[in-house]
Amino acid sequence: MSCLIPADVALDDATEHRRLARRHGHLLGLSADDDAQIVRGLGNALSHGAREALNRVLGKDPEASVSALGDLVRTEVIPRTETRAAWRIGEAYVAEEREALTVQRASVSTLVPATRAVRSALPWAVLLGMTGSAGITALVASAVPIAPAAGVGIAVAIGAALSLSGAVGPLVRERRRRRDPAASIRGAAVALTRTLAETGRIRPTDEAAIVVRDEGDRMRIELSGPDQRLVADAVQELFAPPSAPRFLLRTDRDDVGGGTSLVGMVAAMRREDLRGAAFLAVPRVLARRRADAEAFARHWRESVGAAELIELQGEQGLALLALARRTPRVLDAAEPRTTLWG
Repeated sequence: MSCLIPADVALDDATEHRRLARRHGHLLGLSADDDAQIVRGLGNALSHGAREALNRVLGKDPEASVSALGDLVRTEVIPRTETRAAWRIGEAYVAEEREALTVQRASVSTLVPATRAVRSALPWAVLLGMTGSAGITALVASAVPIAPAAGVGIAVAIGAALSLSGAVGPLVRERRRRRDPAASIRGAAVALTRTLAETGRIRPTDEAAIVVRDEGDRMRIELSGPDQRLVADAVQELFAPPSAPRFLLRTDRDDVGGGTSLVGMVAAMRREDLRGAAFLAVPRVLARRRADAEAFARHWRESVGAAELIELQGEQGLALLALARRTPRVLDAAEPRTTLWG
């Protein structure tokens, strides 16, 4: 039993909600969404829909009501006899715990926008194409006499063809990535795991233990292994709203930073539209040393895509942090993290 303040009351107190979450955080039970799973957390008492309704009440949604939440919870109560049968007592099981984090499919696009691969690949493709076309045209001219105007036309045609072929590869890879958003989410977890192992925070981990399951509008990251909780802590901090990070990772484009100062970046905020910018906070365990943060950025580029590491300093850093806090979050608000057993 928990007491909630109605959404239409101006008072706000999360004491009861924290107590409810803390109590269930110590209990393993059948998932309210899938009785084939045993979970730790509110998921063993409330379905995903009920948890979303609870969050709306806590968030003072004017259309939410405590009575409607209570009615929904009562309809989900399962008779004791059915609960006993659902536990499948006596059947074989695997005594293993896995940390799980749930992310929203709609927010995955903030990690790897569709235009990034095209923008980063096209200049190099054009340069390669024009260089190659000049060389091919010179060889043709040396063997077959042609007019200068014809030579220019041949160079332009060959250059366009080579440029297009150079951009096709990144375009195809980007389309594959968009069709499989789970790959980006798993790549983020892999990048963190590799960095934590490289910096000595965890033992070397079998990356096969990182699994992403597609659940429709949500995806669930499952982590197992001896240091699963440390990795899960880092993944959760990466995808949570940033509080006071030392470093941000901007992942929506690959031409931010580089030789540009932080002051220049903040000045550029006034000239460009940054509503689609994506910033993720580098987890504190990797933000204490610049070398560790740079290692994480490197592994991110290898596992996910282009990114720029930004150190927040002074007033300019505060301005960028304020912008980062408006970036859409990836974690599912209803239950960002839980523990699975079996």
